[in-house]
Amino acid sequence: MDKTYTWTVDVESDWGGRTNGALGIKEGLPAILEIFRAHNIKALFFVSSESALDNRGSINRIVEQGHEIGSHGHFHIRYKEAFRAAQDREISERLLSIFSDKALKYRAPWFYYQAEDSIYSYRNNHVSVLRHAWFGGKIPAKPIFYIHPFDIVKGQNAPNLFTRILYAKPKIVLDTFTELVRAHPGHSRLR
Repeated sequence: MDKTYTWTVDVESDWGGRTNGALGIKEGLPAILEIFRAHNIKALFFVSSESALDNRGSINRIVEQGHEIGSHGHFHIRYKEAFRAAQDREISERLLSIFSDKALKYRAPWFYYQAEDSIYSYRNNHVSVLRHAWFGGKIPAKPIFYIHPFDIVKGQNAPNLFTRILYAKPKIVLDTFTELVRAHPGHSRLR
């Protein structure tokens, strides 16, 4: 039976993949890894292979700490055609194979493409830590939480007003993340 993770992380460029920056990977990712380490949690990290190529040390740390990596596509964009999304996934999985020899789980950016072989590509039961920090809401019985490393760092030069507002409170998001980790250690908790 395939392991299901309660905690997932989307590792991509800054501002939700809207720029080529890596502040989230450089500053947010180590904080996320430390919180998981402190709570004995193993998570699934969906990595954009475009970001991975420039941040190999960070991706290696994820694997070295016993977490699993999955594919978040190569380019962090939405495709109109399913065949392009499938090609992007294939490119990503081939490039990420340098970090893991396991079959990679998959989640498309913004859940825009649903892969039948991946429960992580459907919004069902997914809880965004960023949105939960802002709006609260009910947590499903079997949640799959997701966070982006950039959610917990103070970025500069937002590409638009929406992102400037959405990412304005990284400390609150970090505190919410820590509270949720304590409350929902998940199915993949080490024993």
